Amino acid sequence: MLIHLFIENFALIEKLDLQFNNGFTVITGETGAGKSVFLGALALVLGKRADTQDILNLNNKCIIEATFNIHNYQLNTFFKENDLDYDDNLIIRREITPNGKSRAFINDTPVSLNVLRILAEKLVDIHSQNKTITLNDVDIQLSVVDAYALHDDLLKQYRENFIKFKTLKTTLSQLENTNLKAKSEIDYIQFLYNELLKANLNDTEEQTKLENELAFLAHANDAKFTLEKILYELDESDENIIYKISSLISSLKNFANYHIGISSVLNRLDNIYIELKDITSDTNKILSNISSDPDKLNLLNERLELIYKLEKKHNVNTIKELINIMNNLKEKIEKINLYDEEISKLKTELQDLWEIIAQKAQEIHTNRHKVIPKIEQEVTLILNQLAIPNACFKIQHNTTNEYNINGKDEIQFLFSANKGIAPGEIAKIASGGELSRLMLAIKSIVAERKLIPTLFFDEIDVGVSGNVARKVGNIMKTMSENMQLIVITHLPQIASLANNHLKVYKTVSEKGNTITNIVYLNKDERVTEIARLLSGEKITNAAITTAKELLNF
Repeated sequence: MLIHLFIENFALIEKLDLQFNNGFTVITGETGAGKSVFLGALALVLGKRADTQDILNLNNKCIIEATFNIHNYQLNTFFKENDLDYDDNLIIRREITPNGKSRAFINDTPVSLNVLRILAEKLVDIHSQNKTITLNDVDIQLSVVDAYALHDDLLKQYRENFIKFKTLKTTLSQLENTNLKAKSEIDYIQFLYNELLKANLNDTEEQTKLENELAFLAHANDAKFTLEKILYELDESDENIIYKISSLISSLKNFANYHIGISSVLNRLDNIYIELKDITSDTNKILSNISSDPDKLNLLNERLELIYKLEKKHNVNTIKELINIMNNLKEKIEKINLYDEEISKLKTELQDLWEIIAQKAQEIHTNRHKVIPKIEQEVTLILNQLAIPNACFKIQHNTTNEYNINGKDEIQFLFSANKGIAPGEIAKIASGGELSRLMLAIKSIVAERKLIPTLFFDEIDVGVSGNVARKVGNIMKTMSENMQLIVITHLPQIASLANNHLKVYKTVSEKGNTITNIVYLNKDERVTEIARLLSGEKITNAAITTAKELLNF
C-alpha cells in the first residue's frame, strides 16, 4: 500500500509531504483547487511520460517520491529478474530536470520507464473518469473476465508461446524463401566450386614458383651456355683452374713441413680445391636439369593461365584468396543442403507449439466460460444495490476462427437498465451515471479477487447523487476492508464514509504565486468540508447538522 508521497516543484505544488493510511481515504476540494494535480503527480511517479510543463519553477528540478509497503506482495521475483534491491518499504522516485530530461529510480537504482510501469501495475490501479469510457473497449472487457478468472500465469504462458509461434512462423517463411532462391543458384555455385576444386589449388606459393620457373626457362639457353663455360674453365680446358690448383698443391707439399706459413697456404689451397670440385659437381647437376623443352614451357604457361583466369573471374590476386573463395562456396553448398533439414525441424517445432497454443487456449476458454455467469450475477446484484433494480448485465461470449494474442475468445458486455429492454452494447445504451455505477460494480468484484494493494478512483461517482451516492460509498467502504482505497469525490455521502479525509485547496505564496496544498482534516474540519459539499460556499446551519449526521458525530 501507499504510505508516503513527496512532491516538489510539480505543477502548482511547491513542496508537499503526505503520509497515507490503510482503508478508505477521500480527497475533496473546490473545483479547480488542484485535485487533478495530485493525481497527475501520482501517475508520474508510476511511469507516466514526463513533460517540462509539469515543472512549477524552471530553475529547479521536479521530484516526486512514493513509498509503498510491499510486504507479502510476492514481488521478490520481479526485483531479482530486474537486478534490483528488495525491501519491504519500496521507494520509487521520478526526477524531471528543467531541460526536459527525466529519470526514474526504484530503491535508488536507475530503471527504465517500462520496468517502472510493470512494477506500478502490481501496486496501484488508477481509475479516472476517462477510463470509464474504455469500458466499451472489447479488449478491456476481455481483461475484466481474465482478471476475475485469476489465470494470469496461464495467459502469460499462452501469450509467450503464441508470440514464439508467430516469430518462428516468420522465420520459417524467410528460410523457405531463402531455400527456394538458393536452390535456383545451387547449380552455378556447385559449378564454381568444382572448377576451383579441379584446379587443385593447394600451395599458396605455387603462382610465385611458377612465375619464377617460367622466367628462368625463358633464358635457359643463355644460362646453359654460361654454366658450360664455367665448367670448361674449371675442369675441362687444357689449362683448367682445378688442374692448376692441383699442381700448386703438389709443389708446396715438399716445403709444408719446414715452414708454418707455407703449411697454412697449402691448407687454404686444399680447401679451394675441394670447393671448386664441389662447384663443378653442382654445376654439372644444374646443367643436367636445364632444359629448353617447349612442352614443359607450355605446361607452365597453361597452369599459370588457368590461375590467372580464375583470379580474374573471382576478382582476386592470389591463390590464397581463391582457396578462401572455394571454402566459402563449399560452406554455401553445405548450408543449402542443410536448409531442408532446418525447415523440417522448424515445422516440427511449430506443430508442437501449435498443440500447446491450442491446449492453453482451450483452458483459457473454459475458465472464461466458467466465470462469466458469476460475473453477470455479481455485477447485476451490485447494480441492484446501486438503485438500478431492473439492471440486466450479460456477457456475450463467442469464439474466433483464428488464434490471437488473447486466445480464441470474443467478449462483449451487454447492459440494460430497464425492464423489458433487451441488453445492448454499453456505449449505445448506458447513461453517464449508469456507466459509472457499472464500472464501480466491475472494479469492486475484480479488485476483491485480484487483491490490488491500492485502488485510486478519480470521481467515478459522476452522474450519481442522493441515496445512490450513499450506496456507492457503502460499496467503496466494503472494498476498502480488503485494500487501500483512495477516492477523489465531490459527494458528501461518499466523503463522510471515509476513514481519512484530505482536502485540496489553493493559496497565494509570499512571492505572489498561486500554489496548491493538501492537508488531512480533523473532526471539526471534516464537518465543515462535508457541509461545504452539501451547501456550497455559503455553509448553513442545516448543512452543518446534516454533515454531522452523515459523519455520525
